[in-house]
Amino acid sequence: MNAKPIIPTAKPKTRYLGFKIDFKDIINPAEAKIVLDSAIMSYLGQLGFGKAAPQLIEFKDNIGILKVNNDSVNLVRASLALVNKIHNKQGSISVEKVSGSLKALRGTIYKHS
Repeated sequence: MNAKPIIPTAKPKTRYLGFKIDFKDIINPAEAKIVLDSAIMSYLGQLGFGKAAPQLIEFKDNIGILKVNNDSVNLVRASLALVNKIHNKQGSISVEKVSGSLKALRGTIYKHS
């Protein structure tokens, strides 16, 4: 049985956030996902986290790309900006760029590092 494709108007619009974790050590992708999820969850709560639907697309050398719902971009940016400790050590997360296209973001986010 073939599933019908989702029509474009029913798909949620998404944005991609290029971010950098300022921390003295290199963090692996699994740890980065935990840090990002806990930061967003603590600021937005469960309902806001569900609406934002954050997904870690890629992460390398403390620079990564996070996919979020279009309506929650500013809230997610604020929740990441509030991070000041990572693993009980001084650290922060800064959003470098927001884009609607993954290809455009990949081209710019890794050049600035």
